Amino acid sequence: MRENKKFLFVMRSILITLVSIYLVYADVRDVAGVFSMASHAVDDVKHHSEEKGKKAARTIKSLDALFEEAQKTQKTPITEPADTEK
Repeated sequence: MRENKKFLFVMRSILITLVSIYLVYADVRDVAGVFSMASHAVDDVKHHSEEKGKKAARTIKSLDALFEEAQKTQKTPITEPADTEK
């Protein structure tokens, strides 16, 4: 009877230890997963911001070219058509 109680005590201790190790492992994986998802979210935001910046730069360059073209046309004198009725 006493050997039976000792065996049950040892088995319970082993089971509790194994379950504890599993729970710690599962929690560590969950925490690592959360940080991994947060890292991916940050990378996605960075990529999105980079694309927006590139698009804004292209827009500004095209507007600058348009304004330069408008300034060039304003600087050139407008010649009146020659009088063909003489």
